[in-house]
Amino acid sequence: MSILCWNTRGLGNLGAMLRTIVCKHSPRLVFLSETKLSVAKLENVVVRNQEQVKRQFRFEPHWLKEEECRSIVIDAWQKCTLDVADPLGLWESHDYCGKCLSTWNMQRFGSLPKQFKETREEIDKVMDVNALDVRMDERRALLEAEIEIRVDDRNMEYFHNKALLRKKKNPITEIMTKSRQKLCVEEDIDGEVE
Repeated sequence: MSILCWNTRGLGNLGAMLRTIVCKHSPRLVFLSETKLSVAKLENVVVRNQEQVKRQFRFEPHWLKEEECRSIVIDAWQKCTLDVADPLGLWESHDYCGKCLSTWNMQRFGSLPKQFKETREEIDKVMDVNALDVRMDERRALLEAEIEIRVDDRNMEYFHNKALLRKKKNPITEIMTKSRQKLCVEEDIDGEVE
């Protein structure tokens, strides 16, 4: 809350002290009648705690969607025996109707901020679980890819080894030339191939 103080020229002046006192207690309104304050005037400043201030009744628009709301207003207005022509009676009738609606609201809807908070916490939990599921799915996919690579690696290694064994078992020991001559010596084979 901001307060307008006149002649505020430093930290030690009375206006700054009053501002500090008022800000700590957080009042709704403070009226200053003088530009310079004395200690005697500070004693007359009344500060109400917010706990003492009763929350005023406020009609909620979402109540209009409920059929019960109309009947509660009519019943509360009819039960009130005060004269509504008198301003005080009208105020008390309005207050009684507000109490009835507030009671009905708590029974029907409960505390909406509390429900909102609980719903938000549930959503956060579901989001965390979903994020965990997504991470688990990603990990599962990576593990499957790793297993597939290992299997492919084993297959490649297996066929590579088989080819090496065939190569060792099937060495070329002799070669036949176009003239149908068999060459068995390695130097002769090398000379013919080049």
